[in-house]
Amino acid sequence: MQCPKCQKELKRQQFGDVEVDQCLSCQGIWFDLGELPTLRQQKNTNYSKSSADTNIYDVMSAPCPRCGGEGHMTRVHDLKRPDIVMDTCSVCYGIWLDGGELDKLTESSIGLSFKAFVQDLVD
Repeated sequence: MQCPKCQKELKRQQFGDVEVDQCLSCQGIWFDLGELPTLRQQKNTNYSKSSADTNIYDVMSAPCPRCGGEGHMTRVHDLKRPDIVMDTCSVCYGIWLDGGELDKLTESSIGLSFKAFVQDLVD
């Protein structure tokens, strides 16, 4: 498969019990259906390296790497981490995370909990 963002080849990587496809250039990660929830339940952290230019990929719409362009990915925000933009395919239900986003998605920090608490008070 090719990276939907930088067009480099994706390589199989083992993250705990889950085998995913990762771009070694931009560090983005492709998750087939069910892989991301399984990985999020694991306690390991620091799965991917941050990429300095990750933000440029957040605004890019791309064809699904699994469907070969049959499905065009839609950008969605994680409900618990609205600062993270995930790309998802409506055909195969796969999920793309840009480099560093998996680490952000799995981190548990007091600052984020406080931010959510304050937002609940304001809303």
